[in-house]
Formats: sequence, C-alpha cells, structure tokens
Amino acid sequence: MNTPTTHARLVKLILLSTFVALAAIVGLAPAGFFLQCTRLLYVFALEGMLIAGVFLFSQRSETPVGIGASPLEFLLRGLAAVSLWGFLGVVWLTVYELIYWLIRLVDWLIKLLGSKFTLGAASIAFYVSLGCALVFGIGIAAAIAQNISKRLYSLSVSSRTVAYSQALSKQRKTYLYLMLSLLFLAGTGILLWRTGESEGFWFYFVLQLIPYGACFWVLGLGVRVRKDSEIVNAIGMLLRSMGYELVFSPHSQDSTIETLLSGVDMIASRENQVLIIQVKTASSSAASVDWTIGSGLRMKVKALRLPEICQKVEAVSLTDKNVQPLLVLAGRNQDDSLVQFSREVGLTVVVIEMETINEILTLADSSEAEQASKGLAKFGNLATSASEVLPSADSTPSTLAIDPGERAQDTDQKLTDLAHRYFPHLKDEGEHGLYVPEELVPEEERQWA
Repeated sequence: MNTPTTHARLVKLILLSTFVALAAIVGLAPAGFFLQCTRLLYVFALEGMLIAGVFLFSQRSETPVGIGASPLEFLLRGLAAVSLWGFLGVVWLTVYELIYWLIRLVDWLIKLLGSKFTLGAASIAFYVSLGCALVFGIGIAAAIAQNISKRLYSLSVSSRTVAYSQALSKQRKTYLYLMLSLLFLAGTGILLWRTGESEGFWFYFVLQLIPYGACFWVLGLGVRVRKDSEIVNAIGMLLRSMGYELVFSPHSQDSTIETLLSGVDMIASRENQVLIIQVKTASSSAASVDWTIGSGLRMKVKALRLPEICQKVEAVSLTDKNVQPLLVLAGRNQDDSLVQFSREVGLTVVVIEMETINEILTLADSSEAEQASKGLAKFGNLATSASEVLPSADSTPSTLAIDPGERAQDTDQKLTDLAHRYFPHLKDEGEHGLYVPEELVPEEERQWA
C-alpha cells in the first residue's frame, strides 16, 4: 500500500530526474550548437533522466522525506548536474576535434599517394564523437544521481535533519557564487541565441567551458563525511586549546575495567578536573540521542570514581580527582528525554554541528602547513564561534577572520571565556579548575531510573 511518505519520495525522485534532464540541455548547449544538431540535446536529456531515475529509485530512502528539500537545494543540485554535463560537453568537443584532424591527416596522406578516395572528416568525427559522448553520458548521469542523492544532502551530516540549505544560507559566498553562475549561464544562452551556428570551433569550445567552470564550485559544497576518529580528534583539539591533556580510547589490563571503558572516546584532565567523554556521531544513526545514552555514561563515571577501579585505568590518573561525565553530540540532536535527564542529574551535554567540526579540521590542516606555532590561538578563536551552538551560550560574533597573530595575547582569556560558554553547567572552583554543581533534582523526585 502506498503511504504519503512513499508518494512524497516518488515526487522528489521524479523532480531530481527531471533536473538531471534539464541540466543536460543547459550543460551541452554549446556542443549542440557547434555540431548544428540541437535536437541531440533531447537525446542526452532522455538518457540522463532514465539513468538517473534508475539509480535514484534503486536507492533506499535515507531519511524521512517529510523534512523535504528547499528550492535552494534543488537549484544547487541542478547547477551541480549542469557542471557535470558541461564537463561531458568539453570531452565531446575535444574528441570531435581530435578525430576530425586525425581524419584530415589520413585524408591528406591518401591524396599524397595519388588516390582520389576522400574521407568525410566532419561526418566521421561527428558520429564517432557522438557515440563516445553517449557512452560517457551513462557514467555522467550515474555520477550526477550519486552526487545529488548522497554528497550534497548526506545522511552523515547534521544538516540532514534541518535541511542542508539552512547551513548554506549562512554563507554569503553561496548566494554570491549562485548569482554569478546563473549570470554566466544566462550570458552563454544569449550568445548562443544571437550567434546560432555561425561561429568556429574555438568559440563554442570556450562557451562549453562556462557551464562546466561556472557551476563547478557546487561540487565542493557537499559536507564531507567525516570518520568518527576525525570528529573525536577535532573535539580533542578544542579541549587541548583549553589546557586539557587527553587520552584517546583509554584502556586497562583488567578485562572487566576494559569492558567498562568501552564507549569512552577520550579522557580529558586538567589539574584536579577529569572529564570522561563520550562522542556520539551520525555515522551509525541520524536519530536524536535519548536519555539512556546519558544514563549509561553517567553510570560508567560513577564506577570510575571508585578507588579500586580508577587505579586500574592506564595512562591517566583518576585517583582523588573530580571525575565528571561529558556527552558530546557531533551532528546529532538530543531529544526531549535527554534534555530533561541532563537537567535533573547535572549531566553536561554539548552539541556541535558538523560544520564546526569541518572548520576545526580544515583549520588544523592549514595551520600545520603554514603556521603551526599559531595553531593554538586559531583554535581558541574557532572555539569561540563553536560555543554559539549551545542553547545557553551568549551570542558572540565569530573571530575566525581575525589574524591569530594579532590575538595571541588574548588567547588565555578567550579560552577562559570559552570554558564558561562551552560547559554551561560548570562553574569556577578556584585554582582546581571546574566542577559540576550538585544534582539539580532530588533523587526521589526524578523521572528517570
């Protein structure tokens, strides 16, 4: 039986397949005009719709389609498809020109031998290059379908649950590049309409580069699917910038303790403060995290506070330390049960968007290559903007555009401010660092076991 969700998905996939077909006409227009056969554009449009349709319909639905896609997303998907079809057009014209001059060379050699046999270079180049383009078009259409279904709108990024366009709409360059792309495509269309089929090869070859180059930037908009290890490392970078020492994937020689440590991604320590950190990503599920995850982490921490257990954890000392749990959600949301549970028991939950994770890792790559010595200050600036994702955080403008060298003297103060914003449930405890306040709700009044 067809459900509303099935109908919505069907409509969405038909729209995407139609976009692939329209993009073929736009992307291959210069090649079609040069070859004086614009009707071929409809052949590629039909090919694109069929191949992309088969690919899309064969894929399992990755998300509730009730979330839907915005007009901005469909437009960006269309531009990404235009770029790939434009690339095929460049290949098509290149193959045509190579075959054309190769046949001309063979024809010249035949005449040099005194034969009156003549080869039709234009006709041979046309049919051979058309055949190659149709074969390549199958791969292009499949690549477009894969791109628009998994790269631009991926299950493994937090934007999946709120619509990717919301992440893009915060970037001014998105609209700037979008308008420039549309302007270049419109200019190409006007030139083709005014000149028709009267110009030479290089005129159309240059025009063919426009739909490819003008929309190529869209292919880089897809949020990179990060490995869990990369995400944990990015969070560790922020903690290091705050003065914490880290132990990733802690272990113990005791098999029982080793089982207890499973699920703990890192332990961060600074003076008397120790944070037992679990990071939940969208690699396994995009569903909101419920209270049971927080409860499990809290139970682990309670066990790790016991003297006979904490002494058996390797590489970090937990004895006589203020050990507290920290749950970090990277690209995941917390449901109402976790929100209420964390308030009742004083569990610190931090939500970090995948866009922030990507910025941290990108900044790390550039700092290692260019200014390794200033990397710490950059992370401090980035962490300030990362704190904006917290519900209780004060809204402050991002300082990423500021030269880290100019802000080096303020790094310590920024990190102190970040500690208050990043851990909204923590407060100062003098020189011993931070501690979690007493449980907010008496145990007998809690709703959670």
